[in-house]
Amino acid sequence: MIAGDIEFSDELQSYIDEWSKKEGGLVMMLHRIQNEFGYVPRAAAEKLSLISGIPLAKIYG
Repeated sequence: MIAGDIEFSDELQSYIDEWSKKEGGLVMMLHRIQNEFGYVPRAAAEKLSLISGIPLAKIYG
């Protein structure tokens, strides 16, 4: 699965749009993704990286 293969709900997308501009938002966004999918799929992490501009290496920590 790659970033284009996963769909974020409108609610999740809005949440990411809001939190991607805030310091410390990465943890909040990952938590919300985990709530939606039950875990953080690689494709979701890749899509989060594309949307937010946060490097994938930082998302994986």
